[in-house]
Amino acid sequence: MTMAPDHSGGNFWEDLRLLFVQAFSERSLIDAGRYASYDIALGVLVLALAAISRLQVTPSPITETIALAVVGASLLSGLALLKLAPGLLLRWLALQGALIAGLGIALMGSTISWSLSAPPHAQFRYLPGAILLLTLFGSLRWAEFGPWPAQIARLRRGGLALALCAELLTALFLVLRFVR
Repeated sequence: MTMAPDHSGGNFWEDLRLLFVQAFSERSLIDAGRYASYDIALGVLVLALAAISRLQVTPSPITETIALAVVGASLLSGLALLKLAPGLLLRWLALQGALIAGLGIALMGSTISWSLSAPPHAQFRYLPGAILLLTLFGSLRWAEFGPWPAQIARLRRGGLALALCAELLTALFLVLRFVR
């Protein structure tokens, strides 16, 4: 596998556009270093979510907090792995892709679960696109660095389809919750 040059301008909107373009591209547009740098920001965000989940009026279960902390710490460890064991980086990026996509699917599941069980007039904050981006970002990484190099293009498009379905299903359950 050849590493593609970094085509991102470091601009959020350009990076976001690049994620969607990558889903349809036959070649790699995002290199391993760019993915690892994205991980720092995402890892800090996930660790912050873990802390916030325990500081709420009604704290999240400790297992959810620990799972978020483990995912956040693993995301932050990619750059250290690049320096300490560069031969493992591509496998680590594939594993992190699975973790990130799993985080998106878990967010979908917990949101749908809330929509089915919350009492009337319960407050809820929903960030449109978070499930889509997490699932797409993780799926693209799994496709790029996972064990099926001959299937990269198909896995990328499948990841986009999974991400879109997860976001739309979540939105549908939330709309139905507030309509009833």
